[in-house]
Amino acid sequence: TGADKARLEAMQPRAQFQVARCLILLKRYADAATRCDMAMQQFPNSPYTWDLYLLQARALLDANRLDDAINALNKLLVGINKDKYEFQQNHAMLLLGRALALAKNKDQVRQGVARFYQLIEFNSIERSPELQPIIEAAYLDIAKAYAALGDSTEAEKYQSRYLHKFPQGLYRREIMQLPAARF
Repeated sequence: TGADKARLEAMQPRAQFQVARCLILLKRYADAATRCDMAMQQFPNSPYTWDLYLLQARALLDANRLDDAINALNKLLVGINKDKYEFQQNHAMLLLGRALALAKNKDQVRQGVARFYQLIEFNSIERSPELQPIIEAAYLDIAKAYAALGDSTEAEKYQSRYLHKFPQGLYRREIMQLPAARF
């Protein structure tokens, strides 16, 4: 019937999103990024549009296509309604920070630090508890980025803040093993 066809069509963006997630789990990052791109073109006004952008950026990041990930995330951040999609906007900021922090250029790593700082300083877990995993990850990532830059003082400062703020945090073990300086 026409109603069944309409319901089936309405489920397509979500189905494409789930397929792309599965492709990432299978480490088929190029396929996942392509699937997201096709779904965004086919369903540009879907409620899943911003989630598809994020998933595409994650696939690009996991494939170590940092420039492509940075471009995709910048595009998302320019277009997203920050009030309506607060979680996705903050998740995009985290992924952008990660892509920048992995760069071989010291200035880009510093730009990544700035993104993590924004997440930590301008969000409130009390106001938006759903952001806690993102903010916890930002603490870990800023400490790792400072360590990579060779700034052990700042790395240890954020390590200590994380341990104090999140006594049962997701990254307690990982934050104790910061990387060596890269620069």
